[in-house]
Amino acid sequence: MELVYLWVEDYKNIKKQGFNFSPRFEYEYKKDEDLHKRPLSKLIKDISEELDLL
Repeated sequence: MELVYLWVEDYKNIKKQGFNFSPRFEYEYKKDEDLHKRPLSKLIKDISEELDLL
């Protein structure tokens, strides 16, 4: 299992904030909608592969 996204509703000074941990996708949460997943741009993917981050 891999943690790729974390939504914090209300914890200390963090309120309604999402955190992306995936080098391959960007996630976005909207309260009235589902979680959206988008692939990052090809440029970022190419750079990640060159740096051997994937």
